[in-house]
Amino acid sequence: MQWCKFACKYCSNPDTRKKDWWTTYTIDWLVEELLSYKAYYGKKWWVTFSGGECTLQAEALVEVCSHLKKERIHICIDTNGSQMNSHVEKLLGLTDIVLLDIKHSDEEKHLRLTWAKLTPVLNFLEYLEDKEKPYRIRHVVIPWYTDAPEHMQAFAQILSWKQYLKKLNLLPYHEMWLHKWVQMWRKYPLAWVSPPSNQTIDTFRSLCKAKLSDSVLVQ
Repeated sequence: MQWCKFACKYCSNPDTRKKDWWTTYTIDWLVEELLSYKAYYGKKWWVTFSGGECTLQAEALVEVCSHLKKERIHICIDTNGSQMNSHVEKLLGLTDIVLLDIKHSDEEKHLRLTWAKLTPVLNFLEYLEDKEKPYRIRHVVIPWYTDAPEHMQAFAQILSWKQYLKKLNLLPYHEMWLHKWVQMWRKYPLAWVSPPSNQTIDTFRSLCKAKLSDSVLVQ
């Protein structure tokens, strides 16, 4: 879905940031389109909404997901956790699992990396815990930004004692999305950054495993 208020330096979908670049579809058309693929969803049918930031269109998604739930389709929301209002609360009530991206563990560095505040994301995380909503965390490991030992420790501490965290994905930074920036005639801010070493990823995983419940899958 189009529109995002974050401006991450390593954004994989820079073409979805702006609100005025989207094509508008009716709710009925979208529901019909999604249901047309039902035969391909397998025994446990899933639809994932991402973006951009899909919760910025939560009011419309509530209507869409209400129709999908009647068809016994499971809902997944892929979000940066920056939005919380009554519409987002209703959307989460219809959601079976959340994919939450946490960009950094430090408020100031999160702001530098994304041009957005960390506090709403942490509040979103606590909301998921309070509502007993299953979720997975994804975090991109970026040299010079999110690979420092103090960040690793702080990040693991944020997730410690979380009861409804099901999985943590530590994703090595890469440049597979660089072509999108080139096509948009935009300068890519992290063109000088290389992927992290396997040792860095392994160290980060070990720190997280030591802090998290044994039931949490760390990859």
